[in-house]
Amino acid sequence: MRQIEKFLKNSIKENTGILIENIKDNILSKNISPLDFLYVIYDIEQTYGLLAKDIINNTTPDSFTIECIAKVILEKSSGN
Repeated sequence: MRQIEKFLKNSIKENTGILIENIKDNILSKNISPLDFLYVIYDIEQTYGLLAKDIINNTTPDSFTIECIAKVILEKSSGN
């Protein structure tokens, strides 16, 4: 899962210019443009073959963290 977390940190940094150090920080509390975050979602789709709805439907606004998104990616990409 660490590899997915690193991927997410890098994608967020590259696409939004914001570095999120703590994987438990809520991404929605950062000053990230929704348009910029769509590029992060696109990266997830291209790399892990998941649809945006797979991510969004399995997280809540309170748990929109790198840690939680990585768990969803791991679960959905492994077919669980």
